Amino acid sequence: MAARSFTKKKILRAAIDCFAAKNYKYCTMREIAERIDITATGIYRHFKSKQEILTDIFDYYKINFNKYRTPIGSVVKSVDEAPIGAVFKMLFFDFGTEEEREVMLKITRIIIDLKLENAEAKKIFISTFIDEPTEYLHTVFSRLISSGKIRPFNYKTWAFQMISFANMSLILALMNQVSQKELDRIYHEGIELLAKSFENEYMSGKI
Repeated sequence: MAARSFTKKKILRAAIDCFAAKNYKYCTMREIAERIDITATGIYRHFKSKQEILTDIFDYYKINFNKYRTPIGSVVKSVDEAPIGAVFKMLFFDFGTEEEREVMLKITRIIIDLKLENAEAKKIFISTFIDEPTEYLHTVFSRLISSGKIRPFNYKTWAFQMISFANMSLILALMNQVSQKELDRIYHEGIELLAKSFENEYMSGKI
């Protein structure tokens, strides 16, 4: 059972590499098999089709993406205990290990490549990069307002700016045009600037 599970994991990783490098529709089961030195028949012992592999990849992504985001309950609790700038910084996240970051970025590329022709990819894209973060931010901003820390304001603009920044950082990572060290610097400095801007808006009463 353990060997079967390990082989299935290797197949999924090989498929992720192939789909990200060549696009899903151009990557064959034979190519996936060759990447881990097994036969195409060996893959069919674990997966009925390439579509089933893609479904498992999507399921992995949906399960794992949000585990890197600070639980909304923890953020809401921090509203009463931490400065606004500190709360703000909790709203951004990064993937865990370098290996996990690589895997999640490759699956992100697959989703983006397929979002116009695959209904599930489109659904995941909209949910992960638009709907879920928007709802998350709205919940936090609503709590900040109800706690009296900030005045009521239309926070759609702030949510849009923050989501746009996070998604642009992701695009930079996918383009692989800068080193990971430089990308991390840009990302964290960007968060710092957004946090200071938010604090200035709050403290000046311009919100």
